[in-house]
Amino acid sequence: MDHAICDRAPRNIAFFGYSLSGGGSQRRTLALARGVADRGHRVDLVVINLEGPLRSEVPDSVRLVELKPWLLPGRSIIGRKRGLELRFAIPALASYLRRTRPEVLLAAASHVIPTAIQAHRLARVPTALVLRVSNSIGETTERGAGRRPGSQLQRIRRLYPRADAIVAVSQSVAEGLEAAVEETRGRIETVYNPVWDSELTEKAAAPLDHPWFAPAAPPSHPGSRPPVAAERFPDLASSVFPRQDADDGKAYDSGRH
Repeated sequence: MDHAICDRAPRNIAFFGYSLSGGGSQRRTLALARGVADRGHRVDLVVINLEGPLRSEVPDSVRLVELKPWLLPGRSIIGRKRGLELRFAIPALASYLRRTRPEVLLAAASHVIPTAIQAHRLARVPTALVLRVSNSIGETTERGAGRRPGSQLQRIRRLYPRADAIVAVSQSVAEGLEAAVEETRGRIETVYNPVWDSELTEKAAAPLDHPWFAPAAPPSHPGSRPPVAAERFPDLASSVFPRQDADDGKAYDSGRH
C-alpha cells in the first residue's frame, strides 16, 4: 500500500464504521478521518447508526453520511442487533458507492469488514477497498463461533483476499492473519493506531474534577484488560478488594491494551 496516499493531490476517501459510540474503535476511526481531512482530502464518514457521543466531535471537514439498512423500517428492533444491521446495510453501502464513487473505501474495523467487502463487490465500482483489521484472528473467529465451528474462519478466508489492501493495527494481528489466510501473506501493512493528537493534549491539561480523585478520597486502581475475555475484569476488582463492603479503594477499567 502506498504510504504517500495522503500526501498526493486531494482524493475522495470514505471511512466506513458502524456507529458513533464512544468506543475505542470509533474514536480511532474519527481520529483517522479527521487527520486525513486535515491534509486536504475530501472525507466521508459513513455509518449505519448516527447516534452516539462522538457525533458532536465530527469536524466540519468530515462529511457525515448515514446509511439506512434496507428492510429495517425502524430502530426499535435493531438497537441491540449489530450483526443484523450490518447484513442489511450491504445494499445501502453499495448504493452509496455507486452514487458517490470515492477513490478509496476504508473498512475501519474488523466487525464491518464483511459488509464492506460484499457491498464493494455488489456496487461494481473502481473504488479501492482497504481493510483495517483491528482484532486478532482468534478474537474475530471466537465472536462469530455461534453459527458453526470454523464457519467464521472460512468466511474470512473467502472474503479478505478480495481487498485491494489490508492494514493491521499491530504486528501480531498481521502475523495471525497471514498464518490463517495464506492469500494475505506479503500483502498486509502494519499501521499502529493513532494514540496522541491535539484532543488528547487538551484533555491531559484539563483539571481532574472527579470525586474519586479528591484529596480525601480512597485510592483508585486503574486496570487495563486484554481484547478478549473482558468479562473477567470484575475478577480483578474482587481480587484487589476481596470484601464487598470495604470502602478502602476503587478499581476501574481504563480500556483494552
